[in-house]
Amino acid sequence: MEFEKLQQFLKDEEAARITALREEEEQKSQMMKEKIEKIENLILLFQSYKDVKKRCHSATTVSCTWNGDEPIRRSGCSFLMPSGYILPSIPCSPPS
Repeated sequence: MEFEKLQQFLKDEEAARITALREEEEQKSQMMKEKIEKIENLILLFQSYKDVKKRCHSATTVSCTWNGDEPIRRSGCSFLMPSGYILPSIPCSPPS
């Protein structure tokens, strides 16, 4: 009788450990998927930024007006970023 109780206890403990490991594995897997998705989104974001910057710099109609220290772009080029992402602005030269 004692042996059967011990055997059942060990089986229950093993099942609980396996369940906990599977849950931990699932959590880690989900976290990695989210990180990969964020990295993929950042890659797309930077590629879009690069493309916009290239178009703006190659356009002959790019002009900037200056209001204090802040350039205001009137080139028709725009780059919208999702909240939380900060990218450098497309540089413009001050008027001569």
